[in-house]
Amino acid sequence: SDVTLWAVTPDQGMVLVDRRIPRSATPTIGVHRLDASGETVYCVSIPYVPIPVPGSVVDSLISRYAAGGTDRGKIREILFLPPTYPPVARVLAARDGSVWMSRAGPNDEPVEWMVLDRQGVLVATLQVPRKFKLYVIESDTIWGVETDELDVPYVVAHELEKEELP
Repeated sequence: SDVTLWAVTPDQGMVLVDRRIPRSATPTIGVHRLDASGETVYCVSIPYVPIPVPGSVVDSLISRYAAGGTDRGKIREILFLPPTYPPVARVLAARDGSVWMSRAGPNDEPVEWMVLDRQGVLVATLQVPRKFKLYVIESDTIWGVETDELDVPYVVAHELEKEELP
């Protein structure tokens, strides 16, 4: 799906992420931040490089739906099968006013998170293992859940290493 994602901010505002599949030569992610009264705090466009959806993923999805005997051609007509992954899979609003957006992509790659500061400026990107599902962001620690080899979930905290700029 490429529907708009949203997150509620700690100050009762909202972040909206327009993640439609690109229709132009320079694709962008639209990020709109609203305060609690609905006034726009910022509206930014972040360029990104689309990640193609492999044909094998599309074929696997069609096969899953066709298992009940439905015609593969009909399934292809009905399903939303974009040529690229949506640019954002999740959005989280942190307590410090930053906005975190994870890139969508193949299941065998680490998850990349883009971090916007409270003014909407892209200030960092980081990668976390795919098995780590991020839930809470603090100034120097991210909290999430991982599962072990028996699929038992457990809480994990990772400290963020920040580089000082010269």
